[in-house]
Amino acid sequence: MARPVQKKALIEKAAIKLFASKGIVKTTTRDIAQAASVSEGALYRHWPSKDKMAWDLYCQRLEKFITKLRPAMFEAATPLADRLGFMVEAIYKFYKTHNHEFAFILLTARNFPQNRYPQEHPYVLLSELLDAEIAGGRLPPCNTATLAAMVLGAILEPVIHHRLGYSQAHPIDSGPAIGRACMALIVAFGQEDTPQ
Repeated sequence: MARPVQKKALIEKAAIKLFASKGIVKTTTRDIAQAASVSEGALYRHWPSKDKMAWDLYCQRLEKFITKLRPAMFEAATPLADRLGFMVEAIYKFYKTHNHEFAFILLTARNFPQNRYPQEHPYVLLSELLDAEIAGGRLPPCNTATLAAMVLGAILEPVIHHRLGYSQAHPIDSGPAIGRACMALIVAFGQEDTPQ
């Protein structure tokens, strides 16, 4: 018989895979229990509801991912272009090695009723990075909220197209070019959005 900790790990793995493939709304507690080979009651011993489970797993996994990204992203001695390249590479490597977890934490944010990104999210990280670059005089003042959304979109859209089968090439193959394109986007946007 599996121990409670092992059961919880099985439930989490099954839930993440289902949330990533079917979506949070269409996934039922019964689906999760069947995929994890546990009773539905086992789920409720750890979470009061499916929505609470989804949000807890989302925040935990996202924080773990951001913890790996944050130190390199804010290494001030490293040029911004290199830090962006690192972020793109890390995101694509994570997608390649943890497909379901990636889809769950980076492509399902709109499925939660909170209507806000959690405190640790690539969008928040990018916004903070751009604000730091502006504060340091390395970028002109601009609308960093819009710019961060544009850059994150440029990084994530190739993944979405790959997942949907529109592109056979894995995004990691174009990672360096996408990193350079993101840097060009930042420079161009800063020039256009700078108050006159």
